Amino acid sequence: MKNKLFKISSLLTIAILFVATSSNAQVDRTKAPAPNAAPIIKIGTPAKFVLPNGLKVFVVQNNKLPRVSASLTFNYDPILEGDKAGYVSLAGELIKQGTTTKKKEVLDEEVDFLGANLSTSASSASVNALSSNFNKAFGLMADVVLHPAFLESEFDRLKKQTLTGLEAEKEDPNSISSNVSNKLMYGANHPYGEFNTEATVKNITLADVKKYYNTYWKPNVAYLVFVGDITPANAQKLALQYFGKWQKGVCQQETFQHQNF
Repeated sequence: MKNKLFKISSLLTIAILFVATSSNAQVDRTKAPAPNAAPIIKIGTPAKFVLPNGLKVFVVQNNKLPRVSASLTFNYDPILEGDKAGYVSLAGELIKQGTTTKKKEVLDEEVDFLGANLSTSASSASVNALSSNFNKAFGLMADVVLHPAFLESEFDRLKKQTLTGLEAEKEDPNSISSNVSNKLMYGANHPYGEFNTEATVKNITLADVKKYYNTYWKPNVAYLVFVGDITPANAQKLALQYFGKWQKGVCQQETFQHQNF
C-alpha cells in the first residue's frame, strides 16, 4: 500500500515539474514583456455649493465603505514669520488642545469613543469616522475650529516641546540638510527658506498665535470637502448647521508680517 502511494506521489511530482518546465520554455526571457493597458481611475464628480459666508463645499459620495471624512483647508499665501518663526505651526497644534466648551481630556475621550480621527494643522482641520458616528464627530471638529480655548498652560507645554525638538534636531543630519538646502534655494527672507530656531520660538507669545488664528481662519478663504458614505444633502445640512453662522472676514496678509508684531 505504501509503495503504491509512493508511486502515485512520484508520478504527480513529475507531472507538475513537466508542466512547469513546459510553461517556462514558452516564455522568451530575452524580451521585455509588453506593458498592460494603463488602469482607468474613475473619480466621482463632486457636488458643489457655497454657503452665504463664502465657505466652498465639495461632496464626493462613495458608498463602498461605511466611512466619511471631512477636511477644512484654508487657502492663503505662505507667511514670512521672521524673528518669530514657528508661531504658525504652533498655532496649528494649539487649536486642537481643547475648546471653550471642552477640556482637552474630554475632547480626546469623545473622539476616541466615536472611533474617529481628528487632526489640525496651521492651515487645516480634518476628521473621519464611521458613517453612523460621523455627524457627532463632525460636530467635534467644528467645535475645535470655531471655539479653540488657547489656554496659556497648553501653549507653554507645546512651546517647551518645540524647544526640546529643536535641541534634538541639532544632531539630526536630515534636519540640518533640509534647513540649509531650503535657505540656499529660497533665501532667508522667503517663507520656504526660513526655519525655527530656539531664539525665534522663545519670541512667540500666545497673543501671536491668537492673532494668526483670528486673521486667517475665515470661511471665505476655506474649502470644506466631504468624501465617503454621505449624501450631498446630508453634507449640506451639516455644513450649514455647524458653519453657517461663521462670520467671514478679510485676510490682510500684508499687514500681518512679523515686523508688525
